[in-house]
Amino acid sequence: MSRSKEGKLREQEAEKKKRRQTKTMIIIIVAVIVVLLAVSLVINSRFIRRSGTAVSVGDMDFSVAEFNYYYFSSYYNYVNTVYSYYSTMASYMLPDTSQPLKAQIYDEDTGETWADVFTQEALNQMKKVSAAYTAAKKAGYEITEDTEAEIETDYTTFKVYSDSYDSFDEYLENYYGKGMTDEIFHDILYKTYYAEAYLSYIKDGFTYTDEDYTKYYNENADDLDFFSFRTFLVKAEYSDESEKETALATAKVLANAYAKDIKTEQDLIDAAKDYNSDTYALDSSTIYHVAGNTAATAYQEWIRDPERKEGDVTVAENPNGNGYYVVYYIGRESNEYPTANIRMISLYSDTVSSSDYETAEAYNEAVAAAHQAIKDEASEILTAWEAEEDKSDDTFSTYFARHNDDDITATGHDSHFRKYQYTDELDAWVFDPARQVGDYKEFYSEDDARCFIVFFEGFGMDYCDYLADTALRGAANDEFLASIEEGMEVKKGLLFSMVG
Repeated sequence: MSRSKEGKLREQEAEKKKRRQTKTMIIIIVAVIVVLLAVSLVINSRFIRRSGTAVSVGDMDFSVAEFNYYYFSSYYNYVNTVYSYYSTMASYMLPDTSQPLKAQIYDEDTGETWADVFTQEALNQMKKVSAAYTAAKKAGYEITEDTEAEIETDYTTFKVYSDSYDSFDEYLENYYGKGMTDEIFHDILYKTYYAEAYLSYIKDGFTYTDEDYTKYYNENADDLDFFSFRTFLVKAEYSDESEKETALATAKVLANAYAKDIKTEQDLIDAAKDYNSDTYALDSSTIYHVAGNTAATAYQEWIRDPERKEGDVTVAENPNGNGYYVVYYIGRESNEYPTANIRMISLYSDTVSSSDYETAEAYNEAVAAAHQAIKDEASEILTAWEAEEDKSDDTFSTYFARHNDDDITATGHDSHFRKYQYTDELDAWVFDPARQVGDYKEFYSEDDARCFIVFFEGFGMDYCDYLADTALRGAANDEFLASIEEGMEVKKGLLFSMVG
């Protein structure tokens, strides 16, 4: 064989070998891609979210789906709290719903995001549940029938809300993330209720004397006493940050001008209406009765000053930098009155929208008609009630179940009812020393077009003692919780990056 032919054969053999290697490499690459895709699909599947461990807390493991329940619950609870108590500040206090929580900074100094906030809150709650659940199991604590009934009621309520979805699982995933199921949700409810019930059982076991209550209250009177005052906010109006300083100065001058002429409560009411007749149209829109530790920081120390007296007036800057409060001081109460045990039916007037009417007169007539309708409904209920032979608490509770419009409570029962939650007329009736068990009466609130039918069950412990008892038991329970959480580690698993 000639050398040229031999060389050509070697070249052909080398080419064949190269093609075989390339083909093998392609097969390997394809195989790797298939494996990676398979792994990716498994990782992102609902199965792994339900079964893989995202977080370990002590001896308990939590899947991605379980963690997300606590994460989103923390978010929803925060949103509900803001809208319930600080609705006018919601735009300042809530994250932007159009952006991911991970992309929004909560604290500029630390770089903490809103996702970090709710993640930490979720981990704290998981640690609490894990510690209490584990301790309860070790102690042999058995859940009561009442608690089991609460679990099923809560579970059933959630299922009712899912009617507009194809399935309950779809509803749960919409609210708590991919991977959440009926079974997981029910298990979380059980463990949470079980843990909370055990902590309540421990809390109820603490005992205190009247001397304990008096000592605690006296040491914390500035926080626990109720303060009555009227106030309105003169806002700093500006559209650009460069205008803020001038706007604040203008607001301060106006607030001081109002304050200078205020000598009585009525003066402040009139000043508020003069400043903004829409926001402060109702006399009740400026009145506040709050515990010292819940008063706005802008004027908290001012109202708690022991030298403060009725008729004092001040101007205080809003810490948010959007204006100045004008404050008129009324008085201070040490809560030395008995709480009441009541059951109450709440009836709401139908909402009337001004956009549905061509004239203000027609709108006002519709509002008046809606208000009258709720009064008529209350009268009908009372007429039926008064015809009852058995006017007991049990009978009234059946009326509550049939007629109540307020879904905040399942029974309408309040065992520690205090002043300043509804109307002055209602308070005067409930806390009248002559009030007798079985008394009942209808009340109407013009401010929010609501009717209340109240059934009196008796007086309870003094409100000052109740506040002290609540605080003492809370502190003791916190100590107990800290003791069972001690040494409990929170470990983030490989799947933690999937949460949220």
